[in-house]
Amino acid sequence: MFRILISLLLLSSGLTFAQSDLSVLATENMELGLKANENLLNFIITHPCEVGAKINCDRPLSSRDISLLKDHFRKLDNWRRDVFEKIIPATDRLKGLPYKLEKGPAFSYKEVIRFNPLTLKKETTLRLIITADQESRQFFRDVQITTASTLLMYDSFFKLSQALAGAKKIRTILENDLRTEGHILHETFAVAMDEKVWKSTQNNMIFLKEVAPTLTNINYFDQYITKSFTGSKITDRNASYRIQNVLFMERIFSQVSFFNALDRVVGRLSQMFGNTAGQVQERDGKMKILASSPVAMNKMKAKLKPLDILFEKTPFRLTDRFIPGFFGHVAIWLGRPEEIMSYRVTFQGKEIALLDH
Repeated sequence: MFRILISLLLLSSGLTFAQSDLSVLATENMELGLKANENLLNFIITHPCEVGAKINCDRPLSSRDISLLKDHFRKLDNWRRDVFEKIIPATDRLKGLPYKLEKGPAFSYKEVIRFNPLTLKKETTLRLIITADQESRQFFRDVQITTASTLLMYDSFFKLSQALAGAKKIRTILENDLRTEGHILHETFAVAMDEKVWKSTQNNMIFLKEVAPTLTNINYFDQYITKSFTGSKITDRNASYRIQNVLFMERIFSQVSFFNALDRVVGRLSQMFGNTAGQVQERDGKMKILASSPVAMNKMKAKLKPLDILFEKTPFRLTDRFIPGFFGHVAIWLGRPEEIMSYRVTFQGKEIALLDH
């Protein structure tokens, strides 16, 4: 009789046991991820040559070092797969969708689909009722798990990318000798660049902050979210942080032909950012004022010659804050049609028309 009673209790609370198991699995996964990333990062920074010192730089990595490097990457890949193939699919309750909190006596979750006449597309919104009941707490915990797991991926990969910037030998080894391990970086880089993942994480963090007063739930995942440096950038709506890191990583990895396939992705990101941020400016440029003066423009044109290079400083544009160096833009003066047609240059000891070059 006692065994039957225990069996009935287990069946009736099966969902709770499954959720508890998932929480334990997610906690173990976080700890494994922290350890795997720390071990790989330490491997890179504890090899003097790989971080720029001129000591024994001609000496190849030992077979033991190669074996350790492969093992670190294998553990990193296992962690990443568990996160994005097991943990997040089971805990991503918001799904990156906009949500609306409503009042009610108990937890409620409903997807509302409506047609937007402006975009001519269907849009899905989540209508949520969050109270202090068990279902609300579990929903809140699931969002915490998804957010913490993703933030760990961002934190670790941004740190790893900074370390790899000075590890040319290791990057070369990943390209020529350890291509399987190099592909792990390729896949993680693609996830880190995914705009949907970033926005979904931002959406999750806004939700957690909004619901936190209703559900005081300080735990392992909450503690990691609070101390995550990427999380603080997302909370501050610091879009420049991700853009600067993505462009930095692309610049480093593009030096290795194995990562060239990422250029197309970065190109789309750069184009999207340029088209958006390029439209944000505090004031008009001084050249716009000069352009309204025929005298000033004629005076400038009289000094310019075909193929002169013009450097531009645009402190009033948002893009100026992200582009390194003093000058943010460059232009080439082509000249008037008659100038460019008559312009001559020296080529192989002979003077020829520029258009014949």
